[in-house]
Amino acid sequence: MRTETLQELGHLWEPDGVYELRALGSRNIGSGYFDTPEKLLEIALAGKEKGVNWYMTTSPVDSALLARRRNRLEWRTQSATKDTEIPRRRMLFIDLDPVRPSGIPSTNEEHKAAISRAGEIREVLGVAGWPEPIVMDSGNGAYLLYRIDLPNDEKALALVKRVLAGLDTAFSDDNVHVDQAVANAARLFRVPGALNQKGDGAPDRPHRVAQILSSPEAFEVVEEGMLKRVVDWAPETESGPPYQGKRNSGVQKGIEDIEDWVSSHGMEIARKKAWNGGVLLELDVCPFDENHRRTASVVRFADGALSFRCFHDSCSDKKWRDLRRLCEPEAATPKVGSLPALAFGVSEPDSVPSPESNSLSGRYLVEEGRIMRIKAGSPDPVLEPLCNFDARIMEEIIFDDGAREEVRFLMEGKLASGESLAVVVVPVSQFAGMGWVTAQWGLRAVVYAGQTLKDHLRVAIQELSRGAKRRTVFGHFGWRRIKDNLFFLHTGGAIGADGAVGDIEVDTGCDSLRDFLLPPPPEETDLTKAVKASLDLVHLAPPRIMAPLLGGLWRSVLGKWAPIDFSLYAAGPSGVQKTEAAAAVQSHFGMGFRGKNLPANWASTANSLEKTSHAAKDCLLTVDDFAPTGSRGDVNRLHRDADRLLRAQGNRAGRGRLQSDGQTRPTYYPRGLILATGEDIPRGVSLRARLVVLEFEKRDVDLKVLTEAQRNAAKGVYAASMSGFLCWLARNEPQKVPQRLEELRSEARREIRGHDRAPDNAAGLILGWEYFFRFAIDAGALTAEEAEDSLGLLREAIFSTLRAQQSLLRDQEPAERFISLLSAAISSGAAHLRATDNENPPAGSSAWGWVRREKLTGEVGWEAQGRCVGWIREDHVFLDPETAYAVAQEMASRQQAPLPNTARTIQKHLEANGLLVKCDKGQRTVVREIGSGRKRVLCLAVSTFRGDGLENSDFSEENAEYCNKAGCDTDAA
Repeated sequence: MRTETLQELGHLWEPDGVYELRALGSRNIGSGYFDTPEKLLEIALAGKEKGVNWYMTTSPVDSALLARRRNRLEWRTQSATKDTEIPRRRMLFIDLDPVRPSGIPSTNEEHKAAISRAGEIREVLGVAGWPEPIVMDSGNGAYLLYRIDLPNDEKALALVKRVLAGLDTAFSDDNVHVDQAVANAARLFRVPGALNQKGDGAPDRPHRVAQILSSPEAFEVVEEGMLKRVVDWAPETESGPPYQGKRNSGVQKGIEDIEDWVSSHGMEIARKKAWNGGVLLELDVCPFDENHRRTASVVRFADGALSFRCFHDSCSDKKWRDLRRLCEPEAATPKVGSLPALAFGVSEPDSVPSPESNSLSGRYLVEEGRIMRIKAGSPDPVLEPLCNFDARIMEEIIFDDGAREEVRFLMEGKLASGESLAVVVVPVSQFAGMGWVTAQWGLRAVVYAGQTLKDHLRVAIQELSRGAKRRTVFGHFGWRRIKDNLFFLHTGGAIGADGAVGDIEVDTGCDSLRDFLLPPPPEETDLTKAVKASLDLVHLAPPRIMAPLLGGLWRSVLGKWAPIDFSLYAAGPSGVQKTEAAAAVQSHFGMGFRGKNLPANWASTANSLEKTSHAAKDCLLTVDDFAPTGSRGDVNRLHRDADRLLRAQGNRAGRGRLQSDGQTRPTYYPRGLILATGEDIPRGVSLRARLVVLEFEKRDVDLKVLTEAQRNAAKGVYAASMSGFLCWLARNEPQKVPQRLEELRSEARREIRGHDRAPDNAAGLILGWEYFFRFAIDAGALTAEEAEDSLGLLREAIFSTLRAQQSLLRDQEPAERFISLLSAAISSGAAHLRATDNENPPAGSSAWGWVRREKLTGEVGWEAQGRCVGWIREDHVFLDPETAYAVAQEMASRQQAPLPNTARTIQKHLEANGLLVKCDKGQRTVVREIGSGRKRVLCLAVSTFRGDGLENSDFSEENAEYCNKAGCDTDAA
């Protein structure tokens, strides 16, 4: 640590002050809070990281922030000092930057010009009575640091902005400019003694060390009155304060060439420069006082409006009209009753429309900080104020989320008092009504009353904002073709065939998706290591889990060429590390993901999950912690939400809804691949068929591999692997994905019997592995022989997982569930079967809901338990359709998993599975003699209730398809 640097920094350091140290690198941001300059410099000057630039706050921060990171630096932090966390403004920061392309160092000539200009400003301000500043070389330009003491409020912010605007007017030119964007309270400046590493550097544009060039013995405060003197240096027409937008003022009558006009009236031009689209002429001598040299200027704005200003106090009240009156007395007399501004630099009188033209509503201007309309209706036009502020559309933003395009305006405003209003975003659908003014800017901003004033204000803002920029913001991730090039969008921009692209803007509006951030694709050696690390994840858990899980990861980014119609579901009890395993896989889309920071959770609302999954296009989206608990209503709600989201993924369709005006709302549905985790599996055979269930058990996850995986995830190794894969896909567009998927589906049908979706799901997972292996071979991480051997093992693991899942489907098949519930009711004493005489117990009574009990007479006999649901005769069971269904529903409710099917649907499934052994023609029931009467009953084999009924039935593709058509999808309660 250099002693002189510490001494110099001591001039800036407030006693007992706390300052933030910020390290800005190409990938990471570091931050820490320090209460002594020694500790801050110890870290900043020791930092040797390439491309890292070191900054500190110009004013002390709230001392409570020291508790965030006390005298230490933390990388990848999300919290930094806000403007509101600066108690008082203690420093006026003037940044002089050479004019050059952004992001590169300055040449020696540019560097010297900025330091020379700092000397000029210091000298001029000294003449105006300002105390000495600290002069600093920033490494590319120069800083002037003046001590001030102002409250951190909007008034002080406005004052500092106007001071910088005045300095910009007086001293900026084509070579060096005064940065007006450094007025915020939490502004950073470079740490003295640290290397300025902007850009890569070159012999003619070297990196330089930031250093203090001079500092005063007594660092005195600039009084507020002295600050206000510089405010007057900014040009101002007689129509109002400095104007930052387009003017509708016309050309000053009789003054076509301002340079010629100035010279013809005996004023010598010392310097000419471009200024805000117009021109600024610096006069050698002030026309009002010959002792004022190089203090006066004339400005012609881009729209022709004119302004005059002298920096000297004695001439501070002189305006353009005064200069015109001095030079041309005969042309400077305003007409009584007319617009004062028309004769003096805003617009010429004959350019004002006549009352008969019917075009007066198209003329607007800003007067006294308010938007006004030039209004007819009297012998001379008059001004009608529309509001008490000036507002501009800074940018027209096209927000494209893949379902619709919405136009939004980025607005800025300023009250007539000069107080700045917050920058806000207004949807174009809300702009015309002007209700957003009060909603966004509060009671201070007033739109005046009148039937047509809102319409005029809307038109005026649009007319005055014609120079607004237009840009597109994408509201989703995944593949997008932009100007005939294919890009994969993520939070930080996009990945294309040539690597990372940073000028594509992506903002999903979902805070939970902010960590979908991919690094640039790594170079060859690093890419090989990253891909090998991804392949090694297969050892994290048994192949029955990892083969489908990683296959789904690679399959997710192929969704552009073949949409995905299944979800992955990691199931298992708490503590088996299923969430950590999911996080390791999820971290391929961003290094910020970990077990306690996953992008979605089942606690979110159904609408939120729909929108989030729609934005995560072509990505893996983990939805964590499906654990139905609480009341019956809570459990049912969670199952309902899961059914809605996972079924939308499986069907590739969302809920159609209408707006209040009858127009169709955008439909949101999952467009990537959902990886859900939970302790329970959502109900329903057709829903489970849309899942690939990965069942975790204790000790399935290898903790040593998991620890290494977590390190790789935090370092961004997996995200780098994914970036390389996406870049490879962009260069080698896999147009044959649909064809290959159909081939794999045919192969899978020969391997898996059961629900028809199972082969489709297996084919998609194998497809993901095939394409990632092709990429891995090109990346040098695998040989073709290794890839072929591995793929064979992975295919078999995927087939095995899908075969085992068919038992889960049978558990949820309506006929199987109905029989299971009835059997449970009989065995638990909630129901029983009788002999067909309707009185006596059947043979094997204890198996059919009867128990032996001693009666009051002392005899021991059989007693029925619960309700009678049917009868037995020989090898047949006759069920009462309504009673049996009611008892099954009661048992399901006790399990907090009600039957979602009607009695009629249950009967359909019993028939489809061959469990109704006898039926009357056109009926699913038969009539039998029961007791002394006849009853219509369902006839099943006794073996069905002994556990070998459905197991021996043919649960084939044909039956599964029938069940889907007849089942719980169509008539769920």
